Amino acid sequence: EKKILKGWSVNMSNGLNDVIYSYSRLSSFNNCPYSYNLTYNENDRGNDSVYTYLGSAVHELLEQLQTGAITNERAVSLFDEQVEECEMLGLEFLTESTKEKYVANLHHFLENFKQEDGQCFIEEEVFIDIEGYKLKGFIDIYFKLGNKIYIFDYKTSRKFAKKELIPNGRQLVLYAIALQQKYPECEIVSIGWNMLKYVEVMGARGPK
Repeated sequence: EKKILKGWSVNMSNGLNDVIYSYSRLSSFNNCPYSYNLTYNENDRGNDSVYTYLGSAVHELLEQLQTGAITNERAVSLFDEQVEECEMLGLEFLTESTKEKYVANLHHFLENFKQEDGQCFIEEEVFIDIEGYKLKGFIDIYFKLGNKIYIFDYKTSRKFAKKELIPNGRQLVLYAIALQQKYPECEIVSIGWNMLKYVEVMGARGPK
C-alpha cells in the first residue's frame, strides 16, 4: 500500500498504478469502503435526491448561459420546469419553506448571472500525474485571461464550514495541479467554489 495524497491510499499489490483514478472514486473509498463497493462494484448508485437532480440541471443551464445559448429569463423558466419535474418524480424537499428558499436563491443567481471575460472552458476533462499515478476529473468551469487562470466549481445545495474547507478543497487543488501541468507557462491565480444557493464565492489562492 502506498499513499498518493494525504488521506488517500490505494492497494498497489495488483499493479493498480496503471489505473486512472478519479477524485470521486478515491473520495468515496476514503469515506466509506462499503459504499464504494456498492456504487462502483455492485453498480448500486441509489436514487437521485432533489438536490442532485436539480444540481445537474443547473450545471447545464449555467453552461448555456456562459456560451450565450439562452437568456437569463429563459434559464429561470427552464429551472422552474425542472422543479416541477422533480415533483412529478417524487423528489421532494424536506419542507415547503426549504423549497421556497432554495428556489428563490437559485432564481436570484440565474437572473443575475453574467458571462465572464476571457477564454472559457466548461466541463473539461483533465488528467493529473502525481509521482506516476494518474488521476482524472472534470472541471466545471475555468477562465484564461492572458497567462492567468481562474478555476471555479459550482455548488448548488450547500456551503462549507471552516473545518470542511481543506478536505473538500482537495478536488480544487487537483484541478489546479492538472491545469498547471497542462499550461506550465500560466499562473493559477485562484481556485474556489461558486455557491449558487448563497450567491458568494469561497476559496483559496492556488499554487503558482
